[in-house]
Amino acid sequence: MGSREKNTDHIYTRMLGEKLPGAVWFDAPDELVDRQTNERKEENFAQIVDYLAAHAQAGDLVITLGCGDVYKLAKEFAQKLSD
Repeated sequence: MGSREKNTDHIYTRMLGEKLPGAVWFDAPDELVDRQTNERKEENFAQIVDYLAAHAQAGDLVITLGCGDVYKLAKEFAQKLSD
């Protein structure tokens, strides 16, 4: 599914996370699952950046993977580390 396409297959990152031992993800409320709004995205990015800042340790490899503007998450995390 492209980043701008509607998720008609109802496949979510949570489904991958559930199959990876120790994976962490931040669920959205059910009513927002199919909605990709800037507000929701910014909230998710903030949650992820805060989580990474609290849990990542020197030598860890953090990979951001996705479609759309997920690169912004990496930039936010790098900025938080430099602060």
